Amino acid sequence: MRSTIWTTTGQIISNNLPFGTGLGSFEQVYHWYETAGDVTHHYVNHAHNDYLELVAELGAGGFILLVLFLAWWVVAAFRIWSSSLATPFARAATIASAAILAHSIVDFPLRTAAISAIFAGCMGLMSRHLRAPAVAKPGEIRPTSHVRLG
Repeated sequence: MRSTIWTTTGQIISNNLPFGTGLGSFEQVYHWYETAGDVTHHYVNHAHNDYLELVAELGAGGFILLVLFLAWWVVAAFRIWSSSLATPFARAATIASAAILAHSIVDFPLRTAAISAIFAGCMGLMSRHLRAPAVAKPGEIRPTSHVRLG
């Protein structure tokens, strides 16, 4: 079933480049491309691949945004895992977000509010490590952070 959806989504992408079909339009557009032999009792409302669906809806611009985001993610993950100052939470964020990104290849997990919130939290934890690394003071394992109120 997924291979049929992905093949049809590929046709949608190739027929609508460079602009795509419009954000949120996948469900309506997909049914224009279904053949009579593909129609079953299952209703297709997503591509079961977040990456393909994003490119189908946003075209070349969506593809560029996707590549830029994945490049950002790889750089951030590399910095976190290669830094002795990275927190265990930041490392956990790379693992959790990698699982969500991998799951997005075969489904659409980011359409669930709870998973989207976890993913956003992971991106927040990871983004701290794209700045210049903080320098630990003598005798300190990791530099400390303080919050000031008022």
